[in-house]
Amino acid sequence: MPGETKLYVGNVSWECVAEDLEDLFARCGHVTNVWVAKQPGGFAFVTMKTAEEAARAQDELEGEILFGKVLRVNVSKQNDIDTVLKYRRGGLGGSGGKGPKGRGKGPSRSRSRSRGRADSR
Repeated sequence: MPGETKLYVGNVSWECVAEDLEDLFARCGHVTNVWVAKQPGGFAFVTMKTAEEAARAQDELEGEILFGKVLRVNVSKQNDIDTVLKYRRGGLGGSGGKGPKGRGKGPSRSRSRSRGRADSR
């Protein structure tokens, strides 16, 4: 919707659900959407109806304590959203033990020293 502004909310407690953030941000204006990350957790996106309401929320709620955590509130950047999309697709978060040189892609080619010595006799 035109005029809406998405805010990135960092340092969100694992206990926090969308309704908690909606109630908190509603003090600053009309909340149109809330999304709370769970895998990995610790952040959320809150969309405010207008840029002015988003600016008010950023000013008033930066440093607010919710469930014992000090919130960070910033206007979201496109790369924040891209990162979430990669997490949703499984594109980030480790390589499952397979390093960049192909380690872990099959049986080991190395042999023990004792076996190598026995073969050479």
